Order: sequence, then C-alpha cells, then structure tokens
Amino acid sequence: MTGRFKVNVDGALFVGISCVGFGVVVQDHEGQVVAAALKRHRGLFNATLVEAMAIRFAVDLARDLSLRVVDLGGDILEVMAARSSYTVLIIEDSLVEAAASFVSCHFSHIGKKGNEVAHGLAKYAKFVGDVFFFRMEEIPSCVSD
Repeated sequence: MTGRFKVNVDGALFVGISCVGFGVVVQDHEGQVVAAALKRHRGLFNATLVEAMAIRFAVDLARDLSLRVVDLGGDILEVMAARSSYTVLIIEDSLVEAAASFVSCHFSHIGKKGNEVAHGLAKYAKFVGDVFFFRMEEIPSCVSD
C-alpha cells in the first residue's frame, strides 16, 4: 500500500565501552530503503531494556520523518515478555503515546535473521558520536542492497 512504511529496528550492547547502540532501517511499500539511522547511547542496560529503547528511537525517527502508516519490526517479543519490569513499562507507556501520532502503527516480532541490516547498524553505532542519519540519496550501498 502506498504510504505504508516498514521500520526495522535492533539494539546492541557494548559492555567494553559502557554504551549501547540502536539501528533503524525505513523501507517504503516497494521495499526500497528510504532512510536509516543509528545511535549510540552511553550507559549499560540489560538486553530487554536496550531493545525497548531502540524501539522508542525507531518510533521517534518515524515521527520525525512524518510517516503516517508504520509497520515496526524488531525484537518485540523480548520486550513484551518483560512487561513486569517497571522501566520497560515506562518505555512502553511512552511508546503507546508516541504511536498514537500515526494513522496506523503495527508492531511485529522479527528475529535476528530477518533483521540483519538494522542489527548491523546497531553494531556500527559504537563508532559514531551520537546519532547518524542517512537520507535516501545518501544511503551507502551496504544498507540499500
């Protein structure tokens, strides 16, 4: 459907340098990459919280890009299974609030095998200062292929 965007997200832990990374890939309805972003965040968190933070980063990016219909995929099952965690619940509440700004926002689980580009970006985030964003015309071939 025209106007629908697939947003894949993943998080990574970098224990040795006390930070985490987030990677996001945005594709249009034809599967073409239209944007990608990665972010490094200082601090160490458990894997579930990193995934929840990465999902929040992806939702914020989709909003900043003025996307209206979004299918967001990542390690959603891990986050949903941890709903008893107070910190994850706070992030989940902020996600629900942020997602309300879309016409439609659907969350789905994607395993690591189906999310390799977002995972690669999340791992590469340890080499960036804060946030690195690619627009469609700037995306390196390793992301768009």
